[in-house]
Amino acid sequence: MVSEDVEDGLYKKHTDLCNKLNLDNNALTEAWKSFGALKRNFILEGDPLHWLGCAVFVACRRGVTPTVGSNVIEGNCVSLTSLLRYCNLNLNQFFKNIRLWSDMANMSEEFRKKIDLLEESFSVICNVFKEYCTIFCKIFKAPDISELEAPKQHRNRKQKSVQCTPSKVFEFIWNLYITIRGEDSIYSNDLVQSYHLLLGICDLAFKNAFLSARTDLINPHFSVLPKDWLSPYFKAPEEVNSIIDKIINNSGNTLDAKYVERYQCRDILTSLFKNNVLLGNEYKFTGMFDNQVFESNFKGIKKAYEAQLLSNGGFDERIFLAEYRRRILEKEHESQNWGSLPPSPESGDEFSADSPSRNHTFGMVNAKGSETPLTGRRYLSPKDTQDVSDLAAATQNIARLQVILCGRLSQPSESLKRILLSCSVNPTTKIADIVTVLGEKFVNCFVHSKSHINTDEQNEYAHTRLLLGTKLFYKLIEGILEHEKTINRDISVLIQKDLFYQSVFACSMEIVLYSYNSQRKFPWILTALEIDACDFVKIIELIVRSKDPFSRNTIKHLNKIEETILESLAWKSSSNLWKLISQCEQGIPKEEEVALPSQMGMRKTPDDRITQSQNMGEPKTPTRLISPGAPSATEQFQSPIQNVSRQLFPTGMKTTPVKLMCDNDELSENVVPPPKPKRTGALAIFFRKFYNLAAVRLEHLCNHLSITDDDLKRKIWTAFEESIQKCAEPLLKDRHLDQLLMCAVYVIPKVLQRPQTFMDIMKCYREQPQADSHIYRNVLLESKGTKVVDGVSTEIPEKRGDLIQFYNSVYVIEMKNFTIKFANNSGTQTGDILVSPLPCGRRNLISPSIQIIKNVFVKPLDSPVIQNPNSKSYSYFFSRSPSKDLKDINRAINNNGLNVNGKRLLIDGEDISSSKRANRKVQSLLEERRSQYISKSSN
Repeated sequence: MVSEDVEDGLYKKHTDLCNKLNLDNNALTEAWKSFGALKRNFILEGDPLHWLGCAVFVACRRGVTPTVGSNVIEGNCVSLTSLLRYCNLNLNQFFKNIRLWSDMANMSEEFRKKIDLLEESFSVICNVFKEYCTIFCKIFKAPDISELEAPKQHRNRKQKSVQCTPSKVFEFIWNLYITIRGEDSIYSNDLVQSYHLLLGICDLAFKNAFLSARTDLINPHFSVLPKDWLSPYFKAPEEVNSIIDKIINNSGNTLDAKYVERYQCRDILTSLFKNNVLLGNEYKFTGMFDNQVFESNFKGIKKAYEAQLLSNGGFDERIFLAEYRRRILEKEHESQNWGSLPPSPESGDEFSADSPSRNHTFGMVNAKGSETPLTGRRYLSPKDTQDVSDLAAATQNIARLQVILCGRLSQPSESLKRILLSCSVNPTTKIADIVTVLGEKFVNCFVHSKSHINTDEQNEYAHTRLLLGTKLFYKLIEGILEHEKTINRDISVLIQKDLFYQSVFACSMEIVLYSYNSQRKFPWILTALEIDACDFVKIIELIVRSKDPFSRNTIKHLNKIEETILESLAWKSSSNLWKLISQCEQGIPKEEEVALPSQMGMRKTPDDRITQSQNMGEPKTPTRLISPGAPSATEQFQSPIQNVSRQLFPTGMKTTPVKLMCDNDELSENVVPPPKPKRTGALAIFFRKFYNLAAVRLEHLCNHLSITDDDLKRKIWTAFEESIQKCAEPLLKDRHLDQLLMCAVYVIPKVLQRPQTFMDIMKCYREQPQADSHIYRNVLLESKGTKVVDGVSTEIPEKRGDLIQFYNSVYVIEMKNFTIKFANNSGTQTGDILVSPLPCGRRNLISPSIQIIKNVFVKPLDSPVIQNPNSKSYSYFFSRSPSKDLKDINRAINNNGLNVNGKRLLIDGEDISSSKRANRKVQSLLEERRSQYISKSSN
């Protein structure tokens, strides 16, 4: 009986909710059925009304309603704000619950993407409103508190006339902004574009107030006002210059904002004037603040936005006005913690005082994917000591990009021309043709990827981005080729590779799109330019480790792209990787076959002995071999399988060591030529990166699962390596690296009777920055195909399930015969299974160089040779540089203050103080690196 009473009570709550939202019976019934299905299969923690709200939201979002003409209404005419208000649910909790609902109900990827876009849209508008409050108070007088304190009139009573005051102008500008923003989808999730639109609207508002000489509205301290502004004899000019450059400091944002105001807003504003939503001068868009038309404009733009809101079913962006009003009334408008999200008073009832949304942290809903990837962190600059808003970070990305491109042209520079002319075949024409073809592809896809109001404007916008990308392309090409010439004298092979230029161009355009926070997210650029992910990944590290001062966020973005390709995109069924693997007679290599010498130098074998990768004679102290560093551009773009050995030292050159004298005058002199990897070529480089990524993630997962036994970790790694080397096609095609890692972590402890549960594994996996629930909840079980039975062809649909289903129906079938051999023998060798040594799992394959003085860079050794941990002797090995560079480096160091022979040598014209500073920098850096290495060794 109690259960029936509870059920009846829930159904009554559900019907009340639907009645308040004016839902039809079909949506009511569908929402109740979906709620009941999940309630039977899962425990829905928290207030049931919150989950009923999710059920209603899903039911409303399942379809669209056609209207007169070609328009459609999404969301069943129910705004998200109204739904949340009646469910007493705040936005943060809603996004958390709806994602859980999506997982439990196994919602489609299309629906999940809509949720992501909705959350991103909220994050964008939240950041823009914070900036709007600051900009408004620069231009106009602050809203009057006494006016804001006026109680809301009853709906049946006659409303007072709307006066053109700073408070009403504040509301009018925001309503105008969100209405125009809602008319074009390019602003929905594009923070920079939305910010530029805001600047344009604020500039337009100032023009209206200034040309009407509204001294009662404009802040008298605004810097652009003329000296006679407050004079009774002031006469407004016919035209007024833009004030955007006075609001912000970044010239790049100024130009873009002016472009948005001049071109992209014009059609929407014209339409609003022609439809009498706005009154005034429809040609110059002025006169909107005149007393005789302001009330009509104020009410008209509100109605226009309400109609727009019903058609898209989104959240009411006027809630920010209500929040600002509440904050001023509470005298907390200067606080950085923005509090709760009450509903807009314009859209219905208020929240109660004890609403849980009052405790919601305003603006804390952030776009996903902002965490730092586990790999590639060596290339990141230090974090900013101050908290930077999303908007500030986005504008900083633009500013940094413009600094990089300052003075550059969309053609080869004189320096690049000299490099290209020095080649046996000048590729200048080839490069120009590639840029032209790819540029046309970019513009076409950019303009036609979505339907926009004005295609001509989008075409202009695309060409603007293309111009920036082309400038960056030639700069990157120049930097890469200059660096390549220091490694390989002959770059003729590289400069004839079309794929090299195509990859650099694609990466350049991706950097530009990311810097401007474009909606076209990776891998859109690969689809637009028809470039395979396996080819694109070759260029990322070459660009990341360049000397160009890209922002920290841009480097993080490129690192994340590299991880995304290695973990999943490269393993798509359409990827060129499968073709390369099939052409390789040796098949997929093991980790040891592609590891760098520094990674091979010191490893624990199954019997816990230290082994060298080659028999070179055991030194008196443990020695780790020097890594030759990251692959060069020539190696990245050489034949995927061809064994090409780059000569580390020219023929006939003596391998003279670099000598550094320390305080105790002890000279270290020890050179060990680094061995070559067993497998070389682009395919080997790909798997070297792939295994490094897998090792880092496996190490992270084992640490969080408290798996500390090296023997157990070696066997887990051996099983994972087997799944890649022998079963890549049945297990990894159209799947994800992390799925195989989690299965390996589960299966080996299970057969060794030291089990880990999938629940614990997934819980620890979620601690990784790239983790996403769809990776273990939406796994491919069976690919789409065709089955012929009795001569009749039948289409087999794609089948998906969770990770446990994948493990039972796919993984076990492929790996059972291999893993079962571990079951009855805990030793290191069972039958024909030789347990692989643990990879280094290091995040840093090569360390960044640090400029100490001009032309002198110091780089921490990846594998230093320590003769005596207590002594201050050091050895530097430069395994790449020719003799000329070694002599230059030694000479530069000797001439800039290192005490080699007890005397200080100074370069002509250099003062003693600069020499002392250089000496202190070098000595301090050496001490820091030595202490870091000793600390790592002790751990």
